[in-house]
Amino acid sequence: MCSKVIAIIDDDEVFQLLTKKMIEHENIADKVLQFSDPTSGLSFFKTNANDFSKLPSVIFLDLYMPQMNGWQFLSQLENLHFPHKYEPSVFLVSGADSIDFEKMRKYRLIKGYLSKPVPMTKLISLIESAEVIN
Repeated sequence: MCSKVIAIIDDDEVFQLLTKKMIEHENIADKVLQFSDPTSGLSFFKTNANDFSKLPSVIFLDLYMPQMNGWQFLSQLENLHFPHKYEPSVFLVSGADSIDFEKMRKYRLIKGYLSKPVPMTKLISLIESAEVIN
């Protein structure tokens, strides 16, 4: 297994906990970063922009959070300057019934969408497929 960092940006603590436990159980990542709001996630990316080894290769991003939603996070992430080519695989996660698939196409980092509750087998499959993408 190559060195892999995965980030979960979601205000749903249960989803975060279950996802982290599943990733650890399957041993498919070296590190799991958890952010309960997009602002702290962006702060991490800004602070570590020069250290590629700390940046996640896969991001699970909740679309609907208070203060800043997933769309706003993605816009700001895509505008950050990274000294190396950095393109994580972003998978949107939402408990909402509807999603704007047209809007999804505007973001080059988005590789897929998951509806909550997310089957853990699907999560594992996406992480493993992201290894091929990156």
